[in-house]
Amino acid sequence: MIEKIHIWVGNFESKASFEKYFDQEPYFKAWYIYDNEPPTGNEEEDKEPSAALRCQFCKEIGIDNYDEDFIMLKYYQKHQSIHAILNDVPGDGSEFLKLGEELGLDRINVLIAYENTDLTQESASKAEKLTYLGQINNLSTSDDKTDLNKHYLWIGKNEISSNVLDSLKNKDVDKERIAKILGIDAQIIKEINFYYTENKEKVDEIIITHVEDYNIAEKMILKADKLAINSTTNLMLELISHQDLKIDINDKLGLSYIGDFQEE
Repeated sequence: MIEKIHIWVGNFESKASFEKYFDQEPYFKAWYIYDNEPPTGNEEEDKEPSAALRCQFCKEIGIDNYDEDFIMLKYYQKHQSIHAILNDVPGDGSEFLKLGEELGLDRINVLIAYENTDLTQESASKAEKLTYLGQINNLSTSDDKTDLNKHYLWIGKNEISSNVLDSLKNKDVDKERIAKILGIDAQIIKEINFYYTENKEKVDEIIITHVEDYNIAEKMILKADKLAINSTTNLMLELISHQDLKIDINDKLGLSYIGDFQEE
């Protein structure tokens, strides 16, 4: 089965304004503070982070977050014709040209491609600063991706629930218990990689030592740095799945969720 890709183009006054349009960092940081810092006792301050903190792109098309592994954000220093950027389109070029010509597009300086089967064309078309072309075929079939896994990473907070530790340390039932906490089918969990030590160690050293895929480990370290996660911890949980999991960015395990990372 050939997957579909949503395509947008547009014009931005600068690269900085383009990056700001997609910047989710304030939203992620707010969730990190909410998940990791103790309540203040002020009901207003202790509320879950406001959806208004999402990037403008997310707010306009009605999503909580976009998956960085399935989106392409391309900015051009100079305006381009749709024919000039054809090689950058991660899908059927003829479909892209047809859609662009139907809309009479001429000069653009941004190209966005997003593979998301849950996003409708109606919602995608609500992006106000972009022109939505529609969906085109992704020329990479799903069969090409069957052997690729996605890695999900959590690290321990200052205080770790004993229930979480017991669930992870019990090798006979860890998949079932973690699946129950996450609200997913245990059958789609391919592997759980768990590391725990009594004394805290550097997060980057734990990841690079205990995550088998070096490229994935590098991505994890960069993401943890971006989120300003604590520099030391005594627990790491890596969940590997052959399917895309719906993981809430809020705390479900009593751990800090770092993100998901696609094999290439």
